[in-house]
Amino acid sequence: MIKTIKNFLNKKELKDVHDYFDWIVFQGGEHSRVFESKTQQVPNALCFYGNIVANYIMITKQKVIEKKCGFELLPTYSYVRHYTNKMELKKHIDRPSCEISYSLNIWQDYDWPLFFKIDSKIKEYIINPGDIVIYEGSKYPHWRESYPGESCLQMFVHYVRKKGQNTKNYLDGFGHLEYPKKIFKKW
Repeated sequence: MIKTIKNFLNKKELKDVHDYFDWIVFQGGEHSRVFESKTQQVPNALCFYGNIVANYIMITKQKVIEKKCGFELLPTYSYVRHYTNKMELKKHIDRPSCEISYSLNIWQDYDWPLFFKIDSKIKEYIINPGDIVIYEGSKYPHWRESYPGESCLQMFVHYVRKKGQNTKNYLDGFGHLEYPKKIFKKW
């Protein structure tokens, strides 16, 4: 299963999320939540695991994803990655915590396809800021070739099926989410 949703974030949501991550990436906000991945899928990319805003989106948009997929989900984790020129996402299959995932484009300065290998065919998806592609990350190999632009920010949100084999990965084994849900106002 691979599906897309255009305008998953409306204009205000996208602007708010864009401005927040612009502050983190380019103005040095939230230093403690940032790390450089050296041995992971995109060496030296700026990444954020379990970011407060990403977790908020994971929870508040879960029903939209469930409706599109046709079954209930349990959240596992969120991850945000900033790509710069010539970075590429290595071809991979995700771990079981990523049974159902989506990639949300926050910004880009160049159209950049996400590739999937389904059976023996390669399919390419290009999404605009605010759009998502939903996919079975632990089922389909996926990757991105070298980024030809200067700056691209993608948010990855992961779930497992509520009535599936990977329920032990609910909240990625942490048992809680690091976000103060009660203080957020829905957009």
